[in-house]
Amino acid sequence: MKAAKRLSNCVLETDAVARLGGDEFTIILNGINNQSCVEAIIQTILLELATPRTRDILSCKTHCYCRRNQSDYRYR
Repeated sequence: MKAAKRLSNCVLETDAVARLGGDEFTIILNGINNQSCVEAIIQTILLELATPRTRDILSCKTHCYCRRNQSDYRYR
């Protein structure tokens, strides 16, 4: 399973997962107003990406770095 699909499986359909380039992704969580929800989603993503994947005889392990940024901008 590709990284973008693995990330998409960790968030809701109303959220956005976008590949910035190479191995960089951004995730936009919509309608989250509770910091503990964000932290739970980040933990889910970290656990998903930390799970080694085996393809044929090649085993791969992924490393992940997460950064939070919050916007208070409201659409009008």
